[in-house]
Amino acid sequence: MIKSKNVRGKDVIYANSGTWIEHEANAPTRTYVVIERKGSTTTVGLYQYSADGSSTLLKNSQLVED
Repeated sequence: MIKSKNVRGKDVIYANSGTWIEHEANAPTRTYVVIERKGSTTTVGLYQYSADGSSTLLKNSQLVED
């Protein structure tokens, strides 16, 4: 997940959900992205799904619009 600016100078978040299957030994698997918008705040979270049905937040980032 990378927070940067777009060509107009606005904050943006690039989120790559990764992969559901294993390709690299050190990379997390069964990952997914959740995007939530509440008012002027957007939260992007990268989660990992576990075999027991639970999910773990690996990383998150927020954008607040003016």
